[in-house]
Amino acid sequence: MNHEVNVKAWVAVRDDCQMQYHCLSEGKVEVGLGERQNGFDMLFTRVSLARLAELAAQALQAPPDDDAEPVTLTSSTPPTVT
Repeated sequence: MNHEVNVKAWVAVRDDCQMQYHCLSEGKVEVGLGERQNGFDMLFTRVSLARLAELAAQALQAPPDDDAEPVTLTSSTPPTVT
């Protein structure tokens, strides 16, 4: 059984949104957006967080295009994390 994502949600993140992270045991990282009591929390492995960072870096370099299809990170080799 494959469990890539456990929930699907749409979240709008404002420019001034509070963001935090917490490094946990077993290579897990909790990332929170918004206030602790009513925000949005995500749990990543260090490798999946590195992949998200890679996707974000690509998105910041891409030109705006409302008609373009979503870009999928196709890296077959997991990023090296320390």
